[in-house]
Amino acid sequence: MKIILIRHASRVRAPTSDNDRNLPLSLDGLKQARELADKMASQGLRPTLYLTSHYAHAKQTGEILRDLAAADPPVSVVAIDALTPHEAYDFEGIIRASEETGHDLSKLEL
Repeated sequence: MKIILIRHASRVRAPTSDNDRNLPLSLDGLKQARELADKMASQGLRPTLYLTSHYAHAKQTGEILRDLAAADPPVSVVAIDALTPHEAYDFEGIIRASEETGHDLSKLEL
């Protein structure tokens, strides 16, 4: 099993809000995500599952990576609490949260 940790690409900045939960990727972030997808594909990295936080820019990053570094068959992008800021999380919590969504990490080639 391989686990690849990726931080989301750059998001739009909202100068009047501390809550960035619903902020999408910026134009630069879209470019960053596409470049990373190209790099992953060129290295033969084809994840079988993308786990993200519930934040819009994290899910958007995962979706771009999934779509451009395509695996066959298509794979899921799943948002879990255990990766969402301001939630308590550790690796065991990530495993439990992914199992709760029907994705048993011990049975996947990641």
